[in-house]
Amino acid sequence: MQPYLFPYIGYFQLINAVDLFVIFDDVNYIKRGWINRNRILLRNSPFLFTMPLEKASQNKLICETKISSGFIRWRRKFFEVLRHCYHRAPFYRECIELIKRLLEPGDYRLNVFLGMQLERLSRYLGIETEFLYSSEVDKDSNLRGQDRIIDICKRLGGKIYINPIGGRALYRREDFLRQGVDLAFLKRRPIRYRQFGETFVSDLSIIDVLMFNSLDTVSLFLQEYDLSRG
Repeated sequence: MQPYLFPYIGYFQLINAVDLFVIFDDVNYIKRGWINRNRILLRNSPFLFTMPLEKASQNKLICETKISSGFIRWRRKFFEVLRHCYHRAPFYRECIELIKRLLEPGDYRLNVFLGMQLERLSRYLGIETEFLYSSEVDKDSNLRGQDRIIDICKRLGGKIYINPIGGRALYRREDFLRQGVDLAFLKRRPIRYRQFGETFVSDLSIIDVLMFNSLDTVSLFLQEYDLSRG
């Protein structure tokens, strides 16, 4: 999977479901995707936040993209937004301290920054999955689409490739099986929890989940999915 900024709970369900999670970082950056932006809750509605990048382009690979020099200023404003949005949330203090650690200035390469964030968040959630960057894998870079995925799986000794349910439109199980790799799709079950308002706003960043739920509850959320073949 491409690395995302504070992704939704389904992303972490996928990490939790596998032994090895490959961060797909040697593919082109996608503008207006989830790589450097996500949504939190503001006045009971989704609010989009975006981490600034340095000359981001869809002609660059994710691993060639860097975080903007204005990151420190953005970070300060982002914490102001989080305080405004969530200061009354039950787990605000714990969550905000975690986010501060995850947004410490460090490596400004986008893939490394997001990869470290995903791994640290996973460890915080009790997930012990191994992480690897696709840019570090010896592979045939001329391959595209599912052929590239199958090649990576075979080189890493993977027997089963698990993809979000949306991958049904992209990948054919028969093609994977012919190469000795099984294919499964992860479909998350509906998850609801108490927010501020009466109407539940779904599919927000993991930040929202952690603001309103204990780690024990989030651990249960991580199991709320089904795996299917075909």
